Amino acid sequence: GWHLHLLWPFLLGSAAGIPIGTRILPLLDPNRFKLVLGGLLVVCCSAMLATPKLPAVTHGGRWADAVVGLLGGVMAPLSGFSGLAPALWCTLRGYTKDAHRAVLQNFNLIVLAATFSSLVISGRARAEHLPHMAVVAGSLVVPALYGSKIYTGLSPQAFRNGVLWLLVFAGATMLAAASRNILF
Repeated sequence: GWHLHLLWPFLLGSAAGIPIGTRILPLLDPNRFKLVLGGLLVVCCSAMLATPKLPAVTHGGRWADAVVGLLGGVMAPLSGFSGLAPALWCTLRGYTKDAHRAVLQNFNLIVLAATFSSLVISGRARAEHLPHMAVVAGSLVVPALYGSKIYTGLSPQAFRNGVLWLLVFAGATMLAAASRNILF
């Protein structure tokens, strides 16, 4: 299901965040951005992995969810990591495995489609990028199919840890790429 009662504040926030991220994009140094984001991912997600049972964040309500959606909206054009803030927030909120997946999956689908439209309209995504986008889209089909099969057999704790480990790996990859570009 879509879990619209949980999803709508995230989407509302992202509607404000996507244009902000699109405007910030040309101002960022990619290597510094990767260093900061990669470092945050490695440190924060490792800390969450080291704390098996986090207390659920229950305050802030829908306003806090909208702010997290805004962060996801800003991150979408900057890095494609639209689901980063919502993934961590859903973990901190203590959402069930199904609610977490529904919010994250549907948020990413909608926000990344809106981001692509924003990048086309702003002229940042151009026709010469289409072959690269096709390769990326094609390379995501098989993992998505296998991921949906693996998901059904995961316990809530295994799902949480899997999401966090993937984010640690993504952060380490960003750190390595940025370090290589800066040092060489």
